[in-house]
Amino acid sequence: MKKILMYSPNKERIAIFKEVAQQFHSVFVQISDEQLKLTVNLVFLLEEDKDGSHREFENEYILIDGISKEELSILFEAVNEKIETDAMITIIKTVHNQNWLLSDLFLETKEEKELMEKVLELENILLQSNQLDLNSFEEGQKGDIKNALMMAYMTLMQGKFEKEQIQKQLDELKRLLRRKR
Repeated sequence: MKKILMYSPNKERIAIFKEVAQQFHSVFVQISDEQLKLTVNLVFLLEEDKDGSHREFENEYILIDGISKEELSILFEAVNEKIETDAMITIIKTVHNQNWLLSDLFLETKEEKELMEKVLELENILLQSNQLDLNSFEEGQKGDIKNALMMAYMTLMQGKFEKEQIQKQLDELKRLLRRKR
C-alpha cells in the first residue's frame, strides 16, 4: 500500500499534500508530536489523521512507504507546482529504520540534512575556487589557501566526515578567501 505521512503544523501545506497523495492513490495521514514515541512501523499503521501539536521539531517531515522513486519524483513535481518543498525533510521507510522511534529518525535525518547542506556549500566553494586567481592574494596567503582547498577536497573525497569537520573547513576557507590584499 502506498502511504504518505506528514508532520507539519501548516494546514495549507497538509491539504496540498493530501490532495496530491489522493491523485496518486496513496493513503495520507497527518501525524503530530503524540506519535513521536512510536516506531516507524507502528506509525505507518495509522489510518486516520492525528491532529495535535508540532512543537518538538521545527522542520516539516514527509514519510513515504510503497512509492517508487519515479512515482515520488512525479508526486513532488505535482506538489512543487503549488508550494515550495526544499525545506521539508523526506524520509523513505526502510528495513534499517522501521524499528526506530520516530523522534530518533527525525533527529537523525535533520542532522543528515544539515550535514549535506554544509557539504554542498563546501563543494560549491571548491568549484568556485577553480576560477580563483591566487595572484590576487598576498604571497603568504597563497600557500594557506592551497592547503585549505586541498584539505577540503581530501575530506570530501574520503566520504566519511562529521558536520563539525566540514564546518571547520568552511570557516577556514571563508576566512582565507576574505583576506585579499
